[in-house]
Amino acid sequence: MYDIYVDFDYLGKDDAPHHTSLRDPENLRAIHFNRRYLTPEQLDDRRAARRHQYGMMDLRTGMLCPETAIWEGWTENGPTDATVVYAGRLFPTARNVPYQNPAPYEWVNARWMWLRESLRDPLSES
Repeated sequence: MYDIYVDFDYLGKDDAPHHTSLRDPENLRAIHFNRRYLTPEQLDDRRAARRHQYGMMDLRTGMLCPETAIWEGWTENGPTDATVVYAGRLFPTARNVPYQNPAPYEWVNARWMWLRESLRDPLSES
């Protein structure tokens, strides 16, 4: 994963852009893209910060999902379900898997925690 930075160069008076040249696409001279790859530690920090941020929001079944990602459903038995939830959709119920007996699970309201970006994330857990 990496951050992407974009710089725009405009033609302006005395080789420096002035305010009006920024609104004129004819004065655009160059676009520079660069990216900086994140270290594994930076990725872990970024993921932990996102998980903390969404944890503070106390997202629950029936609330709107803020971001398309893989979300982990927490019930009275702990983390029991992980599913993709799309931004703008409501969080679903989660499976409440029993601890001891192999009884069938039931679907219950849950607290939802951000787990990872997507299934295609190369550093995500399986």
